[in-house]
Amino acid sequence: MTPFEAGVLAGVALDNEAPFIGRDALRRLRDAPLDRKVVTFVVDDPAHWVWGGEAVSLDGAAVGELSSAGWSAAAGRCVALGALRGAAARQVHAGTRVSIDLWGEPVGATAWDRWAPTAQPPTTRQPVAPASIR
Repeated sequence: MTPFEAGVLAGVALDNEAPFIGRDALRRLRDAPLDRKVVTFVVDDPAHWVWGGEAVSLDGAAVGELSSAGWSAAAGRCVALGALRGAAARQVHAGTRVSIDLWGEPVGATAWDRWAPTAQPPTTRQPVAPASIR
């Protein structure tokens, strides 16, 4: 994964003349369209708990998967990181509606290129594991 895909280019000095391993390759990729991109996913319902590995769909088409997830006290719901591929990776995501496949059940969520916990109001509801794993 490149710094472009991970969204961490601010930590890479591509214009610095000091050489580093991969600098020339990254310079060549600078203007290339992304094939995948890491984004943040915020689950709509605090009762749904995602774990990582779940498929992500956009407009009914599978476009990626979650890599890691956890409960966010600041958001009052599960928040996850995951990779989007293809055309979805080249879109700007600022609350894009997506669906996450949680144990065969579609669960609503939003996708964010940059997410701050204030983007959605917190809730006091406690998470509940899906019925299929209780």
